[in-house]
Amino acid sequence: MSYVRLSTTLLAGIAIISLGVSLGATDSYAKERTAKWQSSGGHSGTTHVAKERKTEGGGWTKNRDTTYENGKSSSSYKDVSKTDSGWNSNTTRTGVNGNTSTMNKDVTKTDTGYAVTGTHTGANGNTQTYTKDITKTESGVSTTGSYQTSGGKSGSFESTGTKTEDGYTKSGTYQTDAGKSGSYNKSLTRTEDGYTSSGSVTNQDGETATKNSTTTYGDGAFSKETTATGFKGKSRNWGVTGTYNQ
Repeated sequence: MSYVRLSTTLLAGIAIISLGVSLGATDSYAKERTAKWQSSGGHSGTTHVAKERKTEGGGWTKNRDTTYENGKSSSSYKDVSKTDSGWNSNTTRTGVNGNTSTMNKDVTKTDTGYAVTGTHTGANGNTQTYTKDITKTESGVSTTGSYQTSGGKSGSFESTGTKTEDGYTKSGTYQTDAGKSGSYNKSLTRTEDGYTSSGSVTNQDGETATKNSTTTYGDGAFSKETTATGFKGKSRNWGVTGTYNQ
């Protein structure tokens, strides 16, 4: 766990704002949406997402393609299939430099929740395998897990998630394969026209990094404003705005 992992990338934020809300289950087998966006840093682009339900066996596929102002592009493809005991997913991501990473995940239903196993292969060819046990509770879920790198190093994590009236809260601890450790907290609160989110990570030295954002959407437009402060106290602000087809 690191501040980089706490921070949502610009494109991930765009996808959540303009695309993720509207691409849930529908009565139709296919759904598409396109968003045009501009960031406060002067970048811009177009993101297109197409999600389609599988007509047999259950599951769905999702394609996401983004083209930037400089003509470069990135993409991701996710394939989710139901199994007799749960489901599995395979995801491929290709960056603007053409490098590709993959994520494979198997989820098995248990008497108390879910057991998850997965493998991530980075663009550099290094792999990381992980296991995770998710237990349902009266107020949410609790999670414990561990991972191992291709070099034989390992790490672990645990968390507790709680549903709230208008969102959720989550807190946990982590131990990385580099020997670093700490704790983290995050929350999401729905609003009338979007949501707010906040998160913090405290490392083994007692230093804390934070990230807070406000997202609004409606009438074919969206915006997201974010403020982040690093472990050494340096802060920065950024935002993204855009439009999407309804």
